[in-house]
Amino acid sequence: MKFFDFWHQFFINLQKSIQKAGSNSVTDREINEYDKFLREQAIRKEQAIRKEKNEIDELNKRTNMMAQIFLIAVIIIALISLFMMTISGSEIK
Repeated sequence: MKFFDFWHQFFINLQKSIQKAGSNSVTDREINEYDKFLREQAIRKEQAIRKEKNEIDELNKRTNMMAQIFLIAVIIIALISLFMMTISGSEIK
């Protein structure tokens, strides 16, 4: 964001200098359009970042859910094995 802010300010200062010199090739309307473009670009960038964060969060949720299911399955298998060993009369060594 700082990169865009720097060039935005540079552009504005350049246009103000040109206006003061009296040889303005870019009008205030064009400067305002450029400001609007930069604001829209910043909004699009923020939306893209937000979308990417949401996708990462969703992936993390799925991964955590799969890990929990795996852990529950391991615990169930261990309990079943323990139960089967006690039924058969063998001891845990």
